[in-house]
Amino acid sequence: MSDKLIPNEDIETDPRKVEILEGAIGVFLKYGFKKTSMDDVAKSVSISRQALYLYFADKEDLFKEGLRYFFATSFRSADQILNQKKIPIEEKLFLALEAWLGRYVGGKSSEADDLIATSKGLVSGLACSYEEKFYLALIEAIRDSKLNTYYIKKGIGPEQITNTLQAMAQGFKFSCDSNASFKIKLKEAIQVICAPIL
Repeated sequence: MSDKLIPNEDIETDPRKVEILEGAIGVFLKYGFKKTSMDDVAKSVSISRQALYLYFADKEDLFKEGLRYFFATSFRSADQILNQKKIPIEEKLFLALEAWLGRYVGGKSSEADDLIATSKGLVSGLACSYEEKFYLALIEAIRDSKLNTYYIKKGIGPEQITNTLQAMAQGFKFSCDSNASFKIKLKEAIQVICAPIL
């Protein structure tokens, strides 16, 4: 299987495949790549291992498709939020960053420390591609907001605001032990950045 992105319809028109991918992500986050077996994934979604192999050739194939599904759905959710014209910028930033980075905060166990290295080895460039798309979408949303009008007068452009927001959100993603604490810290950070326009 190539490293090209799987079109959304290839995954998301099959509810059973979506259920398997969601279950697989949870199992990989719990056990890591090396310790996860196809049996573990099959049990998590209540199907036989043989049925799982009808969807995925092996564990590597399942992991690759899980990553593609995760990035595609996370980006799509965040991008849809950023394109909503009626949502205030502070709410838009919070919801988009939460959709992009907060989905599994606190869900990764210490046994899953091999996931980043494995993902780089199996699907090169996938994360970078989606991170770039999200970065550009975030810049565009800020550029079209009152936030940009205020900060541009101070010599601060939307790229700098985006870099700051992403650095803070990434830090919270890795330092928070739950999605709830991630949301609290993210909301506080966005309030600080948006304070001049609130």
